[in-house]
Amino acid sequence: MIELPMTGFAGRGELKEQISGLLAKDITDESLVINIHGEEGTGKSTLMAAVLGDLHKNSFIVDIDLNKAHLRFPENALYAIRQEIEPEFVESFALFDLLYIMRLERIHGELKIPASRFFDNNTATLNKVFRKYPNDTFFSRNLYKTVEDGIMLEWFETYARKAVARMFQEQNQHNWESLINAFALGMREYKQKTKKDMVLVLENADDLFEIDDNGNSWVVSLVDKAQCGKFIFLSNKKLSAQKTGKQELSLHMENFSDEDAYYYFNSIGIDREAIVDTVFDNTQGNPALMSYCVETSDFIADETGLEPTPDIFEHDPESIVHLHLSTMKSDVASFAKVLSVVRVFDGELFEAIRSEFVPDSDKRQLPIKVFTDLRFGERVGGGYYALQKVYRNEALKALDSQTIETVQYIAYQFHMSKLNSKTDYLNFPLHIYEALYHAKSTLDIDGFLLWFRGLEKEHLSADFFNMWLCMYEIVREHVAGILGPTHEQSVAISDTLAYLYLKSARFINADETMQKSLEAFEEHFGKNTAETVPAMNKVASIYMQTGDINAAESILLNGLKIREDLLGPEHADVADSLLRLANLYKQQKKKGEALEFAERANAILNKGLDQSDDKRIEAEEAMAEVYANSKNLPKAVQIYKRLCMVKKEKYGEYGKETIATLGDYAESVLKNGQTGKAVTLYEDVLEKTKKTYGEKSKTAATAVNDLAVAYQKNKEYDKAEEMHKQALALKDELYGDNHPSTATSHSNYAQLQYLKGDLSDAEVSYQKAANVYETVLGKVHHKTALGFNNLGFLTSRMGNFEKAEKFYLDALESKRALSGDKNTSLASTLNNLGELMYRMGRKEESKKYLQEALGIYKDILGDDHN
Repeated sequence: MIELPMTGFAGRGELKEQISGLLAKDITDESLVINIHGEEGTGKSTLMAAVLGDLHKNSFIVDIDLNKAHLRFPENALYAIRQEIEPEFVESFALFDLLYIMRLERIHGELKIPASRFFDNNTATLNKVFRKYPNDTFFSRNLYKTVEDGIMLEWFETYARKAVARMFQEQNQHNWESLINAFALGMREYKQKTKKDMVLVLENADDLFEIDDNGNSWVVSLVDKAQCGKFIFLSNKKLSAQKTGKQELSLHMENFSDEDAYYYFNSIGIDREAIVDTVFDNTQGNPALMSYCVETSDFIADETGLEPTPDIFEHDPESIVHLHLSTMKSDVASFAKVLSVVRVFDGELFEAIRSEFVPDSDKRQLPIKVFTDLRFGERVGGGYYALQKVYRNEALKALDSQTIETVQYIAYQFHMSKLNSKTDYLNFPLHIYEALYHAKSTLDIDGFLLWFRGLEKEHLSADFFNMWLCMYEIVREHVAGILGPTHEQSVAISDTLAYLYLKSARFINADETMQKSLEAFEEHFGKNTAETVPAMNKVASIYMQTGDINAAESILLNGLKIREDLLGPEHADVADSLLRLANLYKQQKKKGEALEFAERANAILNKGLDQSDDKRIEAEEAMAEVYANSKNLPKAVQIYKRLCMVKKEKYGEYGKETIATLGDYAESVLKNGQTGKAVTLYEDVLEKTKKTYGEKSKTAATAVNDLAVAYQKNKEYDKAEEMHKQALALKDELYGDNHPSTATSHSNYAQLQYLKGDLSDAEVSYQKAANVYETVLGKVHHKTALGFNNLGFLTSRMGNFEKAEKFYLDALESKRALSGDKNTSLASTLNNLGELMYRMGRKEESKKYLQEALGIYKDILGDDHN
């Protein structure tokens, strides 16, 4: 390819100087943002290559191509930049490295490759953990142990504790913010140490990933937090400040003018006016297409020995590309056409395709490096990168359908083989995206859905939502485009997409997804029809989960009326609407209304359905739960007992549904005061759970814990202690000793020791639980507040009033931050403080706390409550 020179042109040289001047500026306490935009093929990347060529000696430059779909997401793009940091400066990114690995471990439960291999150059901070605990599969556990050993306690307390707590406390959306904040901190430290700004070039930046409902991209957050660095965005259209942050320069790149074209052709030795005019007119001054024409001319001259005539260039731009491809006869050319089917430049994939399509080449092994660096563009045509869509479309036209299908299938198999590869684990998002892209083109719709459901089962993690959101958006459009938006498969995919939006706290998007589904049903079946009610109910469900109860209630009541009017008051679908309303009222703690609607639903279902029907079971479960929470425990016990028999017959004695209901039955019996019977039931639950789920499963750990509590309530303290120790050992193995579930077992064990009179052991266990809650969940969390409160109660009973006061005040601070001034939990801690102050002889303070507690109890429970 003949490179486009940046000097000597009427406009290009001036643009280069303008951008270079900005990048050479020494900026302080701010970030520099440049947006270069223009249609594909106008030479944005070429211009930037010329600009950055002069900067490499004095700047740290990273170029990210967002056409690689996995790099759209914050953590992947930041990881790619982090890998480029010089070894002597990686320590600035220690907090980012820590959070990045902990996030991956949180998503997957455990790391698929050792933590020590995530970064090409580890920080000294990370290496402290790896040296202390060489087995680094469970990184978070080892990190906490290293902190407890005192090896990095000061660093952790100073820099990491709050960020780590937020990582586990907040939604995944805030995980991104934690990573971005940590990376911004690293950028600032890097500049302080090197006196150089990072220069980040984001190519194909039109579709930057948004991290909030206001449309702000992750880069905006990085620009704002870093207050340093130089950000260059290359895009087809001008980007808003919501995508880039405040811009210093927005530069529109256009095609060559007449004068530019004149200089360009003269610079490469073409001065025949007929050729120049024809090429310029038919390429509309597009630099990349003009380069194609020059190369096509060279190829024809080489093939025929004759100089081409102007008429070969009298085509539209797409035809010029097609002509260029058809005249390229080398191995590289034929390979380039085949590679137009794939989107990822990977050496192994290329070799698999090469062996299929160029087995008889004179070059037995094509130089794969040619296709993995920028020289690939020079070999197959300068506009490849600038005109990807045009090039791809025209290259595809040059291939027969069998060749296209074969390449798609090779690529599909390649990426699927990589999904379970530990050595390529960090490219997981890339491979899953590309597998999806090729599966759409390779599989029929039935095969595609079967494959995608298998992919879900194997790899779907709700926490890893940023990738799966886009996956489901793509799949929804593909499936709905073939089967229609109201087909059950399309609906199921939309439901999952909405669920993932909810998990990511993107409530507006969840609402939009369900509203879009409802609109499709209304268009197909008409408004206010029985067929549209299920879609209405799903919209109501979104409102329930986002706290808009009034809107949800209105929709559900309207759906109930539609069904009663069209289907009759005794129809099973009417019972479905009644049950949904019962759940809504149960969420509002309106126990009377919840019970009324649940009983109405149950009456309908009892008449028309067998007792083992799922709808009837659901109605009875709703009733039992309402009875259990409204203190009508005998009624709840009766229903759960009947449900156990029904599920045993339906699912078998060891069915998961049977075991779950047996657990609910045992819990209601225990709450009803029948501790001996509850013990027997919980022993049965544990035996069945171990057989069904395995002795070292998370479900078994819960069952062991429940049995320990039942023994404790039944005053069988020796058995309770043995079970508590089993629960602790099992949870430590499953979760590690710094997990909230393990902490809960420590708290339960402490309660047992208190009942036995061993207050010192109880204090040790309560302290362990409180430390974990505060470290992992943060100080402002209901479990942390409970941990402080438990310590306050215990130490006050031990006569250590000063310690008790501190713990109660910590609990009070946490509870006030959580939910303000009006709740019974807050009143309970105020009451405890009041009692403690009285015992310490501080009667005025005691009176203040007790009066505040009394006021809250009166407001919430009424004057007559005990």
